[in-house]
Amino acid sequence: MGKIKGKNSWIGTDSENYTAQLFGMKVSKDHEFRPDLLTTAINNALLTIELKSGKANKGVVSDYQLYYAITTEQDYKEFFGEKIPKGNHNSKNGKMLFDLNAARQYPAVKTPVAFYYAILNRPDDIKNNDLHCNLSTIQLQWGNHYLVPHEFIFYTFVIQRVKRTGEKFYDALDKVKKIIQLDVLKQYLSPKEVAILEENAGYSLKERKRDKQSWQNIFANDILAIFKKDRSLTSSCGRKRLNKLEFHIPQLKDVKRIEIPGPNGNSIYILAKPEDEKIFNVQLRNNVEAKLEYLEGVKEERADAEEILFEEIIRIKKSLSKKEIKLFQQDKDHFLNTRQKSKIFIRRMNPKIKRKLEALVRWESAKAVPSKTNILQETSTNS
Repeated sequence: MGKIKGKNSWIGTDSENYTAQLFGMKVSKDHEFRPDLLTTAINNALLTIELKSGKANKGVVSDYQLYYAITTEQDYKEFFGEKIPKGNHNSKNGKMLFDLNAARQYPAVKTPVAFYYAILNRPDDIKNNDLHCNLSTIQLQWGNHYLVPHEFIFYTFVIQRVKRTGEKFYDALDKVKKIIQLDVLKQYLSPKEVAILEENAGYSLKERKRDKQSWQNIFANDILAIFKKDRSLTSSCGRKRLNKLEFHIPQLKDVKRIEIPGPNGNSIYILAKPEDEKIFNVQLRNNVEAKLEYLEGVKEERADAEEILFEEIIRIKKSLSKKEIKLFQQDKDHFLNTRQKSKIFIRRMNPKIKRKLEALVRWESAKAVPSKTNILQETSTNS
């Protein structure tokens, strides 16, 4: 996912926890340079997912999240049309270019890594102002997942960039490929070699993060239109994107359409490469089916716990010091104060309530924690 700040990071973490529980995967510890999710068992095919969550069936992807799919020397050669340059990389017989998380965790596994992007829709009407601390994300709701291979997101990124900048398509394509190539090589070259690459490219990662073209929208409705073979499911702009995508990705006609029922009437729509069909149609389907009832129960627990959360927020606000009240009154929505405010709520929160909410934001059952009535009565007595 890359580093995101403030309340958006709380939302992103909740989406990752939900998807990891549902898919039977684990959340990566290295969000700056690796995909968000990876498989957990060494006897499974290795699957990694970069998750993009958002409202209105949209997500946002950054250019420094586009290199994740280049995992072997063969990938490098096919994508860039050249052999990987000599350097201090840890490739062994062309199997792995660098660890890509899964390879680091399971170095004995010879199975190639299947890398996909996922868009997760958020259908609730919760606003950032409704999130007083990271535990407030129990209010969030999650809808359908849409999974696609790297090529789909890569070309969508380029198409969107062209639309915004007016560049010629192949000029933009070349620029984005050079950015991806730089990010790949940075994973195994020495710091000195990386510095030379960035100097030759004319931009560093820090400079790219200040460039608004480093982020582009991706659209789940486009994926759904392909899945359902119904172009009316996307917008007029979406239909134009699909025409371009089908031109630049002829293998789209060969994708396997896989739908897996998710919790609470939602679905997981997957456009899978033929060689990855078993990963989704067997491995992922089994994981999801095993978690449906459990996660539907956790969703109910989260809804029930909202009253506990609201009562606790009200109680804490009444106990604020003059200094803390001033902090809340000034600059209400500014990121610089977000973490300070969150720490105040967490520090003042009833420990039992805190433990309950911490479980629920991980999308784990909190039934071992005392009941809502007991907690609210205890909180009222303590205040």
